[in-house]
Amino acid sequence: MKKDEKYTKIANTLITLMQKAKFSFSKITEPLWSKEEEKILLDIVACLEEKGTLVQLEGEYYTLGNLFSKLKEFTLEKLQSKGEITVEDLREEFSLSRKNSKLFFKACDRLHITKDNGFESARKPYPKLDETE
Repeated sequence: MKKDEKYTKIANTLITLMQKAKFSFSKITEPLWSKEEEKILLDIVACLEEKGTLVQLEGEYYTLGNLFSKLKEFTLEKLQSKGEITVEDLREEFSLSRKNSKLFFKACDRLHITKDNGFESARKPYPKLDETE
């Protein structure tokens, strides 16, 4: 995608909104975009995702790559020390709501970091190839 003035404006707006929101995730289409901006929004998001600036949580929900890394690092530490990560762990450390914790869990499941163990409020580590379920 050509990185022109429109690209820069939309990319900067997205990043600024996500920086302000921190761990309160919202849909990328929630800010009011003009019809012209909406036409190129998904291409811009794809470029930012490819660079690691954005990480898709689920559907239209995205977060900044550096915020996702903080959540991921904390999750890996909890999985190592406790054998699971819970919504409560994320709430205590990051003030993450239940809804946003579940969005993060879905991304971790998709990336094979965690595995749904039947309880929507907790996750276990994703099994390694040499482990049986």
